[in-house]
Amino acid sequence: MKRIFTVLVAAFIATTAMAIAQPKMELLGIKNNTYDWGTVSPKESPLTADIKIKNTGDAELIIAKVKPSCGCTTAPLEKDRLMPGEETVMNVSLKVATSTGQVQKSITITSNDAGSPTTVLYIKANVDRPISVTPRYLYFNDMEAGTEAVATVKIRNSSNQDVTLSDIKADNGVKLDIGSKVVVKAGETIEVAAKVVPAKDGYFSASVSMKTSHPEYETLEIKGYGNVKEPTKSKAFVD
Repeated sequence: MKRIFTVLVAAFIATTAMAIAQPKMELLGIKNNTYDWGTVSPKESPLTADIKIKNTGDAELIIAKVKPSCGCTTAPLEKDRLMPGEETVMNVSLKVATSTGQVQKSITITSNDAGSPTTVLYIKANVDRPISVTPRYLYFNDMEAGTEAVATVKIRNSSNQDVTLSDIKADNGVKLDIGSKVVVKAGETIEVAAKVVPAKDGYFSASVSMKTSHPEYETLEIKGYGNVKEPTKSKAFVD
């Protein structure tokens, strides 16, 4: 009888232990589920980081999916099944070559961690671009064939040295309100207006290019876009 009781107790303990055994996913060295590269240069793109993931539970951890929020981010895993105490590495990469200012993306990790089946890792950086263009493109709004259209951008020199913009060129009939050479002082912002008279209706595109004296930016290129409508006929012409 005593032996039967002992066997039953042992079976109960084993069953209970199996019932409460759970995997648990932990991002090592990550505070508030956020990884921050701090202030970076566009030339550092792509930014990379090796994020360690550990199974701190007592059952096998299975990572079913890792989904970045956009195509500029990748996050492959070295392995997706971890026994208790095991670790793996998620190789995170973020492209910031065309970004300016604060950039934040996310990576959603799905696993069999019952306590937290979905974990979102936020990755961010402040992209310091010594020469920036706002907006990034020349947008020609309300374009009409035969009528002048205007688009403007602001070029900011946030570096600590004066920058010379030279050999300034524009194509497809676009004319700029600055000459072929201009000096933008340290910390200064200039506004550039682009004007064009489109010859026909349809999609319009153009490009503005210039050389800079800044060592990190040998050239600066600004694309221009717009949709050209047919010319509006005046009432006198209709009559």
